[in-house]
Amino acid sequence: MTSTAVKRHHGLVRLAHWLNAVFLLGMIASGLQIYVAYSHFGLRDRPLALPNPLDGAAIPEWARLGGWLAGGLNWHFALAWPFVITGLVYLG
Repeated sequence: MTSTAVKRHHGLVRLAHWLNAVFLLGMIASGLQIYVAYSHFGLRDRPLALPNPLDGAAIPEWARLGGWLAGGLNWHFALAWPFVITGLVYLG
């Protein structure tokens, strides 16, 4: 029986992967806050004509990031840049 070495990704690639996971969770949480603060998508005076699975659902406070609409937007945009940068590091 011979043992072969397991080929692992470079440490920087693994770090970028885990950082992206954290940034993605933050973007999901801030996106939920944006949705709770303003759930009216579509054109003015006409709601979007697609079924909405979250319509009427109460999203708990612990699952949201930002506290209000502008806070959620700020967090969402602030986390987007590191998400893109670590994604580029992962690809590079």
